[in-house]
Amino acid sequence: MKKLISFTVIGLCIAFTANTGCTTSGSGGGNVLSLLPNIANFALQTIASFVPGNGAGVTFSAPSLGAGTFTVNFNLTSSTTPADNLSNQSATFTMSAGATTGTFTTPAIPQGGNVSITINSISNSSGSSNVTSNNTKTFSDSTGLMTGTYTPAGGSAQQLRATHVIATITLNQLVINGTIWTPNLTGITLTDYIFAGTTGTVSFNANDLSSDANSTFNGTAAYNVAGSSGGIADLSQHGTITLTTLSPLITGTFTYTNTDSSVVAGSFSCPHP
Repeated sequence: MKKLISFTVIGLCIAFTANTGCTTSGSGGGNVLSLLPNIANFALQTIASFVPGNGAGVTFSAPSLGAGTFTVNFNLTSSTTPADNLSNQSATFTMSAGATTGTFTTPAIPQGGNVSITINSISNSSGSSNVTSNNTKTFSDSTGLMTGTYTPAGGSAQQLRATHVIATITLNQLVINGTIWTPNLTGITLTDYIFAGTTGTVSFNANDLSSDANSTFNGTAAYNVAGSSGGIADLSQHGTITLTTLSPLITGTFTYTNTDSSVVAGSFSCPHP
């Protein structure tokens, strides 16, 4: 006599220990297969400039993450005010099916200047995956940007980059001021004493002290750094500021020679006040 034997598979689960693998959850009656965040090929892409006191939007590439709701853990480091560093921050974002990029917004950043973000991990309900590459980027506030070179007399050019560039207008005077963090903590100031609200070139010439609209001495400039006298040269045609746009951004270029024969030149962009 033949006997018929039958059986039923109650549950089946395979557990992996890799960073992009699986974990098991539940007990009895069959286990459910769940996935840790797959952070393969993760890369920070862009961070939007911010206004001090507000957050910044962060965009990243995560083609293997898949759909779901995730929490990102990160640090914010201020190069200008270390006391404003924000560690162990978190934000939630959602990835839709087929999406390869995601976004989230940082908490309010107290001060302007350069800020670095470092992504530490991405987690979901199953656990956390550490991010160890392509996870750090530096960005700056949106008050303005100034780049250029400072060339000491007889020396080689040094790159300068000023953030937190702010323009102010009082009556007929336009002042553009930027804070430089590298190579030295210093400032750069450009002033147009007869600002008429138009684009064009302002020349500096201390030999012309008249205040009429045709005067070429209607501006000053300074780059105050250790070892430099900071001021512009007297009795010579020593520099210009060219304004190319005024609204919504004041943009332009500048070049001038200091009394120690050092030369400063570059370009700037900042919101019109």
